[in-house]
Amino acid sequence: MAIQPVHLESGSVALPLTARVPQLEQHERFLQQAQVTDVQIETLRGRFEKFCMFAEGGYAAKPYLTAKGFAKLNRHYKICKNEDEVHFFRAIAKGTERIEFDDFLLGSAAASPLTDHVLNSYTGQTRARYIFDFYERGGTGFMDFEDLALLVADAQKLSSKEDMQGVQELAITAARDMGEVSIVTLHVRCSDWPLCELRASRHWSAQRVIKKIAHQLDVQPESLTIQVQGCAFSGKDSLEKFVPVDMGIARVSAFISCGRSSCPQAPSVSDGIPGIEKFVHVSFDRFYQVFAAQKLRGTSRLFRFARSVLHTRTGLASSASSSATTTPRGISASLPSLPKDEKKAAPAPGLSLRAAMGGA
Repeated sequence: MAIQPVHLESGSVALPLTARVPQLEQHERFLQQAQVTDVQIETLRGRFEKFCMFAEGGYAAKPYLTAKGFAKLNRHYKICKNEDEVHFFRAIAKGTERIEFDDFLLGSAAASPLTDHVLNSYTGQTRARYIFDFYERGGTGFMDFEDLALLVADAQKLSSKEDMQGVQELAITAARDMGEVSIVTLHVRCSDWPLCELRASRHWSAQRVIKKIAHQLDVQPESLTIQVQGCAFSGKDSLEKFVPVDMGIARVSAFISCGRSSCPQAPSVSDGIPGIEKFVHVSFDRFYQVFAAQKLRGTSRLFRFARSVLHTRTGLASSASSSATTTPRGISASLPSLPKDEKKAAPAPGLSLRAAMGGA
């Protein structure tokens, strides 16, 4: 069963640019549209190298940032909230455990408050991918309802703590526009003793499934280990790996390491929603269709650093006075200055965007 998405007029949304242009050329065009200069690339490289590590082989190998190195960089330049570090790192690292300079350059340009947010362009396509990856928290390749609710809440500057109903209404609308559903009923048992039954999306991550079962059983998620159809289920696994589409009921074995929780879980944005919207999964392709058709408002403020790490204090001042670079709607034009860096090395003569991206 699937939620019917909004109808888009034929030809109203172009194919993703990545489907038509080689990746290196796409990256070059993105950096050109984002108005990233050679000087800014060298500024960023100097900042990157302060916190990077080198693979085996020493300086001949490509330097990279680990999650710890990215956290140190953020403590120094204060580009994002501490709680958002892990999500920026995951989106820029593209599912790996490290960020090389090419990826750091692209991610920093996409997240810069000075980068225009033009939907049907290379900047729009690139930023859409980063936005999706930033909010897709389960690692399954699909946003679920909780991810979608967080995205629309941030886009509209709402907080589920202050306006849970408002966030739920926005998330339900977005789920109907973008989502599909594939539901399975989980029969949860401990040995031969039935514990509970619940419905779940086949695209839920292990983390999401464990959290939902823990909520039903009134235990902490950390105390719960589960198996699905006799197989260990954890990490970035999703239910679809173990539960075929034609299987309506799945067996779940639960192992609880301690008793009932003395500290209840925080309320979830999907709590109390009676419809199937809370079981949706959203693919990137479907997200990008709605994004490019301008059916999502406020996306210009998503996946943004608090300040540009590509600019020096002088560079920020010149960017603010230049008419060539405009500040996206919803982003303050008055940006705080970055810490003063050591004297930068001059960019190499004739440095091009292709060279910065590792090209010839």
